[in-house]
Amino acid sequence: QRPDQRHQAAVQHHRLRHQGQRNRKARPHLLQPRRVAQALVSARGGDAQRHERTRALRLSCSS
Repeated sequence: QRPDQRHQAAVQHHRLRHQGQRNRKARPHLLQPRRVAQALVSARGGDAQRHERTRALRLSCSS
């Protein structure tokens, strides 16, 4: 293996190695709450209800 080939392999390995970390650390606040929010939505009976509620709230606020 020539040095430049080895360098390319190392770079690729480095990228692969840090892919997960970068995605995990970039937006840590989005990681767990989404699962919680999903659970809450399914517990309350879906998104449609929530959207109805928010629309009603918005209408009542604007008037």
